[in-house]
Amino acid sequence: MKRVVIYAWEKAIVYRNREIHAVLGEGKYWFKFTDQIVVVDMSQQLYLNLNTAVLLKSSELLELVHLVELKNHEIALVFENGVFKKLLQVGTHFFWKGLVDYTFLKVDLNQVEISDSINPILLQSKELSPLVRTYFVEQTEAAYLVVNGELTRNLQPGSHNFWKNGSTIQVLKADLRTTQLEVSGQEILTRDKASVRISLFVEYAVVNIEVALLKNKEFEKQLYVRAQLALRDQIGAMTLDEILEKKS
Repeated sequence: MKRVVIYAWEKAIVYRNREIHAVLGEGKYWFKFTDQIVVVDMSQQLYLNLNTAVLLKSSELLELVHLVELKNHEIALVFENGVFKKLLQVGTHFFWKGLVDYTFLKVDLNQVEISDSINPILLQSKELSPLVRTYFVEQTEAAYLVVNGELTRNLQPGSHNFWKNGSTIQVLKADLRTTQLEVSGQEILTRDKASVRISLFVEYAVVNIEVALLKNKEFEKQLYVRAQLALRDQIGAMTLDEILEKKS
């Protein structure tokens, strides 16, 4: 016979015939020499060199642990006494009940949006940051979120985080401040066939982001072309003398 002492923060897992025979708490025990005893710290995640199916067969063990099962597209955030401790990925995970107050937040990475239940500060951690894509909208900008080619919603100024996955994300942004556009060095023939070289400055501001971003492709370039054509139409309809009279 062999004697084993189990302390308050420990559990003893007893194996017989390659299966879990018992899970024991604090106390002093005598075992046969043929029994295999593994003493584990309850403050740590349970790791055993056994097939997961063997662990799941033990109803006694399952009553004493938190069971976290994750698929390929899932992760889980582990909190100990309310403090984030680690990230779990695909697989079956076991944590002891009782000694540490564990909570778990499971996340489906197939989703684009990140739940408000996750503190944005955690997204900057070394565990989570590789899984996150971040976009920033300035106070002077308006923006649209487009997911897989479909307009999803407006984005307010600030930082916006999304899960990295197979979805395509675009953040279309437009500056709402008054801006100048220069149409420079335009060679134009007047109505009386005189060649003049003129530059034009256009001052504009975006007042409808939907028209600017969704109904026009590269609206700044289109604005440049329209200003250029308007200038040519205006100058081409005037004589050189008329231009000189109205050059202001």
